[in-house]
Amino acid sequence: MDGLWSSCGDERIIVFTTNHKDRLDPAILRPGRMDVHVHMSYCTMDGFKLLASNYLNIKADHQLYRQIEGLLENVEVTPAEIAEELLKSGGTDVVLGGLVKFLEQKTIQKAKAAELKELLKSDDNTDVDVEGFVKFLEQEKLKNAKAAEAEQLLKIHHTSVDVDVNVEGLVKLFKQKKLEDAKEQKKLEDAKAAEAVQVNIQKNHN
Repeated sequence: MDGLWSSCGDERIIVFTTNHKDRLDPAILRPGRMDVHVHMSYCTMDGFKLLASNYLNIKADHQLYRQIEGLLENVEVTPAEIAEELLKSGGTDVVLGGLVKFLEQKTIQKAKAAELKELLKSDDNTDVDVEGFVKFLEQEKLKNAKAAEAEQLLKIHHTSVDVDVNVEGLVKLFKQKKLEDAKEQKKLEDAKAAEAVQVNIQKNHN
């Protein structure tokens, strides 16, 4: 990582990749260590056409291209995800039709996640975000029946939200969990306060 000048005639180009450039030490990113920074964004229509040419040997436009372009403008999908869909078996029409369904599902998931976040944001009694709830379900391993029901609704995978999610039901679950946490916290505070009172009584008695 000391740059090509220190390679002593045996030059190499090293490629580093990261999903969180902001978390890296600036000393690593300085010129001489990482000389060229290339941002690899989500898949665009041009990128998709290149992938379709490589995987499906499509040289001209296809009848589904306009629909795919509209979907790509509304969802964030990586070239790797697109490539995975293009590798599926079937003819060109079948594969591209499957990709359209995949992108449509992504669009619905995005809308459901946005709806859930908006409901949580607008509710003064609920301050848990979607990612926090997903982590809660994963960590708790669905210890109770309501969490099990939520798993069936969500079909959790990272931060994805399934198309059949019952948003209002999840908001109620958030509220209940927060109330339970608040009650538990109140018990702890009352116990500490009672202990402090008892200590003061003993001091005054002595």
